[in-house]
Amino acid sequence: LSEATPDAHSMVLGCCEWAASLYLLGRNADAAEFLRQAKTDWDNAAETFEEIAERLPIIGRPQDGKFMSTEDFAWNCQMLYVLVSDDVFTAEQVLADLPEPEDLANFGVMCAPDGTRLLNLDHMFSLTSLVWPALALEKLGQYDKALAYAKKALDMDQTQGGSPSSWHHSLAHRCHGRILAAAGQMDGARNAFAAALSCIELRGYWLLEALAAHDLHEHVLKPSGELSDGAEGRLGPMLRKLVSPSDSLEAMLKQQPGR
Repeated sequence: LSEATPDAHSMVLGCCEWAASLYLLGRNADAAEFLRQAKTDWDNAAETFEEIAERLPIIGRPQDGKFMSTEDFAWNCQMLYVLVSDDVFTAEQVLADLPEPEDLANFGVMCAPDGTRLLNLDHMFSLTSLVWPALALEKLGQYDKALAYAKKALDMDQTQGGSPSSWHHSLAHRCHGRILAAAGQMDGARNAFAAALSCIELRGYWLLEALAAHDLHEHVLKPSGELSDGAEGRLGPMLRKLVSPSDSLEAMLKQQPGR
């Protein structure tokens, strides 16, 4: 970012991956500051990615033969910014121009020369996801809308903009579970959190595993009184797989949605 003209490829990867990683670590303020410095925040993302596209020929509009979508990247970073920043956003402001889930998912879908739909590379590489608008809308209290984007984030059909990214799926299942729990649908919430765990349990994603178990505890087990049955013992071993100091782990857990 300190370079006069930052490397375009690094900018694309950084704005999507680094901000998302900082969010997972509970470092929302750092994620928001990075997006502001990169000029990929709410007010600037679209213009910045158009400028990047001029220097990086692989992104633009897939219908023009590009591999990745500037619109997909811009919306991804805008919704990440709504999620992590302390700026005041209204639901009306965010929803005014936000594409519907199907449209947003299809921005980045590449087609063969004969028109056959292939896949969304941005989603396949875990660079972008509909889970970020889902989480941003959850933050704004737009639960029905959030569920629509979370559901599309779980779509596996890549010809329709679906994604194979299991860690994005885990976040989407957690979003679904929190919303169901808030509505008092505890059985559905329990199933959603179980799905958040099952889609990553064989991959060694210990941080995501701990966060899913934490959601299960906070939104289902504690309200239902089930922690008295010893279920609280599940989270501790997961957290002990992580090497962070305990105060860092506590800060991360305190910043999770729904707290």
